[in-house]
Amino acid sequence: MPVTESQGLLFALGGVFGIAFAVQLWSQRRQTGPPLPTSPKPYPFIGNLLSVPQNNEHIGFIEIGKQLDADMFSLKIFGTVIVVLNSHTDAVNLFEKRGGIYSDRAVPPMISEPSLFYWPEFIGALGYNDRWKKNRRLIHPWLQKKAAESFHGSQQEQARLLLKRLLISEGNVDSEWLYGEFFLTLAGTLMHSIYGYKLESMDDPFVIEARKAVDRIAQAAMPTINLFPSLVYVPGWFPGAGWKRTAREWREQHRKVVRESFDWTKTRIASGNYEPCLVASLLAHTEQLGFKPEEADDYVSQIAMTLFGGGTETTANVFIVFVLAMIFNPEVQEKAQEEIDKVIPRGKLPDMEDRDSLPYTNRLIKEVFRWLPVVPTGTKITLTYL
Repeated sequence: MPVTESQGLLFALGGVFGIAFAVQLWSQRRQTGPPLPTSPKPYPFIGNLLSVPQNNEHIGFIEIGKQLDADMFSLKIFGTVIVVLNSHTDAVNLFEKRGGIYSDRAVPPMISEPSLFYWPEFIGALGYNDRWKKNRRLIHPWLQKKAAESFHGSQQEQARLLLKRLLISEGNVDSEWLYGEFFLTLAGTLMHSIYGYKLESMDDPFVIEARKAVDRIAQAAMPTINLFPSLVYVPGWFPGAGWKRTAREWREQHRKVVRESFDWTKTRIASGNYEPCLVASLLAHTEQLGFKPEEADDYVSQIAMTLFGGGTETTANVFIVFVLAMIFNPEVQEKAQEEIDKVIPRGKLPDMEDRDSLPYTNRLIKEVFRWLPVVPTGTKITLTYL
């Protein structure tokens, strides 16, 4: 009888469980190291697996901390130790004041394994190594407040185009359509700011392929594979291992998008017919830092796609949260509108220069970030000596 893909995956998991159990018994007998923070009561073999929150991790971790009466606690899952910090003070002390120790990243196997999706240049998953340091030197000047002001023109232009599209819709919209409009606004802003490319619609081939790549980066963090890293050794021909072939297809599509987007801008820079953008600025900066030409292309192309991916879906979700907040709190919307009407002359839309004159509206925006944070748990850090 043929074995289905799901059955094959179960067989592979069974083998992994057996190997993992043997490895855990062996490691427990010889385990040494520093004492760990308090933890919930573990279960045999699986440890604290059942304590890991399935949804809203940040809320679940806060509840565990309350139960243990601790701002810092540990979880052990199949031999892997996770230390959770619920205190801002602890996070600052470790990740800022002692960043030289606590800057390495926990990279999902789908991102780190050459046989899978494999994006070792992804800034969000870089360990504390030479590439991380070079990336930081290259991009740091362009992520500061003063440098970000150069993007204000593109942001304001796209915001006005969004308002026009919303007016045309006359309110006959659903959440999916609204999300698409928000994504188009942000993609248009970032494509112009990063690549100097003017995006006209969501049917643009560049944005279609870029959105696929962004979606697949998120999907590449497959929970099953991350929980059982040994699955990466399952042969691609094994029943149930179709996900390995899919990961390789995603990898090729992603690499194509990174290269083609960058090459489009670089070609225009060479011709002298280009708009000021981050890629052009970064390429000029690589010369000052002494990068070789091929190295400069590699670093700048990867930084550009990382910034595009990191600024589209997450920010579009923030916009959706804002709409939800206004639906639940119409009186807040009315108060913000009153402030805008009072400060901004009739017939004019607010722009970046008006922000300091709109304190209530600014606090409202900050509250949206606090109320339902899009990425509430922060970046996972890894240490090898625990």
